[in-house]
Amino acid sequence: MLGPALALLALVGSLADLPPGAVLRLGDPRFRAPGEVRNLRFTPDGATLAGWVARPDGTVRPVAWDAATGFPRDNPFPPPQELGAGAVPSVRVGGTRVLTAGPGTAGRVWDAATGRQFALLAGHSGRVTAVAGSPDGSRLATASASGLVRVWDGETFRAASDPRGHLAPVCAIRVAPDGSRAATVGEDGTVRVWSLATGRELRGFRHPGPVEFTPDSSAVVLATEDGHVRVWDLVTGLERVPDAAPPPPAPTDAERLAWCGVTLAFSPT
Repeated sequence: MLGPALALLALVGSLADLPPGAVLRLGDPRFRAPGEVRNLRFTPDGATLAGWVARPDGTVRPVAWDAATGFPRDNPFPPPQELGAGAVPSVRVGGTRVLTAGPGTAGRVWDAATGRQFALLAGHSGRVTAVAGSPDGSRLATASASGLVRVWDGETFRAASDPRGHLAPVCAIRVAPDGSRAATVGEDGTVRVWSLATGRELRGFRHPGPVEFTPDSSAVVLATEDGHVRVWDLVTGLERVPDAAPPPPAPTDAERLAWCGVTLAFSPT
């Protein structure tokens, strides 16, 4: 039987004896969290990997690790960032407030400076998979794996409309540049456009792919499965033929993985 000193040397050797570029192996105690990890992200300097861990009672707590060593760090909560490549579904909704998709069956509004939870946007029966907010933060939107779309008042955090939605899980939400509308992409093969002021559905398109708004917010850009781009006017519901084809919209890798329950983050370097 190995003595304590030999056991320690064996452990150190197993951690150090790794292929070039590897930082841990299966069974390594580093980068471990006591629960489901949500909203994983790196700090801007790439030195800390942080996120939230879901507790059995539905609440969450912040966790963080040294990105180089994998060991836990104190004061782990970094300021949340806006939605972007490598981030999980979250969006800044005015001032220091950030709206996140979950964890669990609710949207959550946080203070970016302190990590304190402002509000719990409950009312979904499935896991929240996408979130969005108007530029001024007056309206928030959440969507879930059950297909439900809800619009909320950004000040009172009360529901601003009756819930409606898709017949299948929602993959992503996009907000128009002028903040008047939101578009949701569902696994039911439809894209639906909503009024952020009333929560009313304005248009629906039979389309299985991603969506973006035109810069003037008057139309949506849809990418077909064969690579073509189509532009649909939101007032008439008719297809436009632009002089120059806009760039095709595409979901981020984080959106694809987050809907599957996988959390993803990239270091800045």
